[in-house]
Amino acid sequence: MVGHAVSDYSYDQTTGQPIENVSYDYEGRITAGLDYLVSGREGTAVYAITGHDEVALTQGYMDAMAKANCKYEDLMLLGNEIPEDCKLLVISAPSTDYSADDADKVINYLSAGGQAIITIGLIDDIPTTMPNFNKILDYFEVTVGNGLVVDMASFNQSPYFIIPEVANNVATQGVYGKKPVLMLYSKPLYANSESEEVNAVSLLTSLDTLSTEDGILN
Repeated sequence: MVGHAVSDYSYDQTTGQPIENVSYDYEGRITAGLDYLVSGREGTAVYAITGHDEVALTQGYMDAMAKANCKYEDLMLLGNEIPEDCKLLVISAPSTDYSADDADKVINYLSAGGQAIITIGLIDDIPTTMPNFNKILDYFEVTVGNGLVVDMASFNQSPYFIIPEVANNVATQGVYGKKPVLMLYSKPLYANSESEEVNAVSLLTSLDTLSTEDGILN
């Protein structure tokens, strides 16, 4: 699943309303993820693709990259190639489609061993509305479902506020077994579990009570 907002909340036992815990170290969590990808490489070059109405990276992300000793730059693919020193490509929830040429540049970079962090916005029917961007997702054999994930059995304020189970692996060590993760307005993601080319590792997993708005959650 992917969502636009992740925060750390406790709950008022009388009203059931969520209470934000502002002491949570967002930047530290982001840094841990970056460290996982760029560990041992000082001054790692990170490029964030622009030009497709992407969601702007927050200051927390920028600070986290600085803590991880990353060298960050925006990258407009139109008329440009992905630089040879790029060690991590960031694709931040584009809302307009890539050109076929832009998509090919990303796929070629990934095929050559490049790494990427890709987030997805609240857009339905991506294969139709953003076919070229969808080719990048196809490279990872990932399909984005339609609608939002809901938990109709939730005790939270809204069925769109879900608290998934955090998987225990290297990438989640900063979160697993600690405070819960609250996800707001999330899209379902499906990976090809039978793929011989892609090894998909879940960071957050579905609860039995989750479904999508159309009642289908594979």
